[in-house]
Amino acid sequence: MSADPNNWRYFRNAYPSAVISNNAVPNSSSYIPIASLTGTNGTALGSGSYPVPTGLVNIPPPNISSGVIPLPTTASTTTIPNPFNRGFINSYNLTFEQQYKQFILQIGYVGAYDVRPLVNMNINASPPGKGAAGGLLSTSLGKVYTGTINSLTPFKNSSYNSMQTKVTRLVSNGSSFGFVWTWSKALDYESNEETQLAQFPIPNLLAKELRTGQF
Repeated sequence: MSADPNNWRYFRNAYPSAVISNNAVPNSSSYIPIASLTGTNGTALGSGSYPVPTGLVNIPPPNISSGVIPLPTTASTTTIPNPFNRGFINSYNLTFEQQYKQFILQIGYVGAYDVRPLVNMNINASPPGKGAAGGLLSTSLGKVYTGTINSLTPFKNSSYNSMQTKVTRLVSNGSSFGFVWTWSKALDYESNEETQLAQFPIPNLLAKELRTGQF
């Protein structure tokens, strides 16, 4: 049994630690690129002058004097639920090996059962056709959040079960060759938390997240 090993790498870009990478697109049909080496929304680069940027404008740094930093409605961030109930992983295997003359046969069962694995979930998802105003957070808080707000959420469970076999033929001078075959089945709600997101994060559609794979 082991704890979920997630190392919180997503928080490296969470608001407000990385406001320079959060942008807000104004309601304008004219987009003038930002030119800045001197500040968040600087208007000059080297000598000369440049127009005030009207295209992708960086979100200004937050005011931390009050100790509370509200999330701007145009910012994107990653968070965790409160309380956070970290999951765990049960891993198990049972393998038999038998040698007969120059052949070695291995056959085993290898499996894992994850309890509350982390799922990268958009917590401001909106039903089809509702747009940003219909997002889960937008409707519950009375604000229209246009940024992407994800949560690393301990979510349900996943499983992996497999039969793994190996046949090895011993030859002269310590050499050998063999054949390996695995038959397995996986059930989960997010196959790869690093590169994937929950595709149906609306509460009444969460059952559609269950994925299965046989190999």
